[in-house]
Amino acid sequence: MRVVTFQRGINLLLSKCKSCTRSIPRETVPLPTNSELISVRLSKSQTGLIWTGLNHIVCSYAMRARTGEAPAAYPFRIQPLERNFDTGTFSLSMMNRSVKLCAMLKAKRSGGTFSLDSFQLRAAAFSSRTTLQIRRFIAVTPGIRKSSIERRKRDGIDPESIKRLRQKISILIKFLEKHMKRAERRFVSERSRADFQHLSKEWRAHLRWMKYRLAYFKPFRPVATGMRPMQRRRIDLLVAMAQNASEAKKRQIPNDKVLRDIIRRFVRDCHRGRIGERNFQYMLKNQQSPIAQAELLDYVALRLGRKER
Repeated sequence: MRVVTFQRGINLLLSKCKSCTRSIPRETVPLPTNSELISVRLSKSQTGLIWTGLNHIVCSYAMRARTGEAPAAYPFRIQPLERNFDTGTFSLSMMNRSVKLCAMLKAKRSGGTFSLDSFQLRAAAFSSRTTLQIRRFIAVTPGIRKSSIERRKRDGIDPESIKRLRQKISILIKFLEKHMKRAERRFVSERSRADFQHLSKEWRAHLRWMKYRLAYFKPFRPVATGMRPMQRRRIDLLVAMAQNASEAKKRQIPNDKVLRDIIRRFVRDCHRGRIGERNFQYMLKNQQSPIAQAELLDYVALRLGRKER
């Protein structure tokens, strides 16, 4: 069996992106001036924690700019979100800050002193979190999940290695947050608090955009297909019918979980031929009929009585 190492997993994840780095949009957007920057010294290990996630984000952005798709994006077509769900807004100025940060880290992979502003520090913190998500994503891929524990330890994707990585990233984020406060004070002294709040709002919207378009590593929800949705709608209609009939006749209503279990038992008994002509199909066709409602309530009361015994 061919085993995929962590580095090979990174290469596979970004194999389609590396050829797209030339397609990054070159529009000129004003970047922060030198007076708004602060000096931050990063070690080699800190630079490495930021670099993996940042390189993925920038390469995915380049691929999306060229082809319209990214390797780690939310499947909007397969599983559409709600109409009013906020998926963020793209900001070219914030994206250019991340691209410039990536270029600086690429030139100093062994660490060094960097001149960064508050939003580049935020991009670095988000990139370090993305590094952890990439490590977890590769650890559960089929080629790695079935590999030996020795191989997983050597590649740094076993549970203990991921736990140590999470601790390192937590320490790095606290370190970056301390410098974020310095950068914020520098920005406010050079410009104004209102400008900083405006850019912070822009960054938050852009951060949501990146999470859903460039760095979405969460497992997808299973899509309900076949008979399952129809069976669930059928149970919902019968439960609502029993609740409405109980309220009309002022009977005691069991909680939702118990009532749904009884309705499922009712449908199962109908399929096994234990109910007769007034089965669940009759109930669904005559939801407002007093006879159908009485029959359903009698079945619910019978099952409740048996449970009480």
